[in-house]
Amino acid sequence: MVPAALLLSLVACNPPPAQGGIAGLTVQDENGKNYVVVTDAKGEIQTDDAGNILEIETQPDGKAATNTAGAPVTNYIAPPKQIVYADYYETAHFKFRVPEGWEKKDAGKMSMQLKGHEAVWEMQLLRRQTLEDTANLSRQLLLTLAQEAGKKPLEEAEKVILGYPGILLRQPLTADGTDSVYDAYLFAHGEDVLAIYLKYPLGEQELLDFDSLIKQMTVKPLGNESEITSAP
Repeated sequence: MVPAALLLSLVACNPPPAQGGIAGLTVQDENGKNYVVVTDAKGEIQTDDAGNILEIETQPDGKAATNTAGAPVTNYIAPPKQIVYADYYETAHFKFRVPEGWEKKDAGKMSMQLKGHEAVWEMQLLRRQTLEDTANLSRQLLLTLAQEAGKKPLEEAEKVILGYPGILLRQPLTADGTDSVYDAYLFAHGEDVLAIYLKYPLGEQELLDFDSLIKQMTVKPLGNESEITSAP
């Protein structure tokens, strides 16, 4: 699992006015630091060939820093591991649109909650892990939860996810008289693993259709792992 400190999670705000003719998008990391990144006419974040993002340097008052010619000062910065903007979550491996009826949850995480309900969906990109290693870690987590909540058996099945061979782990739980379910959907993409965790009360199971929800995800071709270029 990637340490939280390494997950630079950017949250897009309303785009600021063009800075000296340069269109910018305000983003914020999980520590609350604001950035303004340069976008093109299509709203895509500008990067160099290595995938570094073009940032507009700002002053303490939020206005663009300028050089002696009055033009905004820009610098390339290392690309984030994940970015959040509008209704989208994006990493170098995938882009996911938050579907209607759901809302983003927990700043700094790629998670969402079903509106008016308790069901929570969380995505994690696990770097340099094999599918089986991730499955073993998930099994340990779910079995630990089961020891604390009902001791029901762990269910496991092969699961094709967006055309990729994957694994579904399902752990029924009972705590304080309430039945719930914790699902882990796992599949490998290149040298990394995409993990999707879905936790919900048993009574909400009929409201959830994983195969429909996962269609909101677009998996990027391998070889583009350093690139995050999209914007709404």
